[in-house]
Amino acid sequence: QELSVVYDANIVQNILRFGLTKGTPSDLITTAKLGFITPYSPSVLDDEITEHAEEIAKACGKTPSEVLKYYLAEVRPYIQLVEPADFVLLEEI
Repeated sequence: QELSVVYDANIVQNILRFGLTKGTPSDLITTAKLGFITPYSPSVLDDEITEHAEEIAKACGKTPSEVLKYYLAEVRPYIQLVEPADFVLLEEI
């Protein structure tokens, strides 16, 4: 059975930095690709990544365009976006 996890924008930014500098996906993305986990993020994730693309690019020696291309091709397809109101805390279950 797969595990549902929540990735906030900071986690996704770290995933991007790892992938762009190491040239290989992080374990957080690999486990999602393999179906062991289902990552969820707030619906504003795309906006957050676009807003910080230049900062991520500078940290990785890439262009903002390369950051966004990598995000859209290698990271975003494995993350389900949901409205923040749809998150259910474990205490509520």
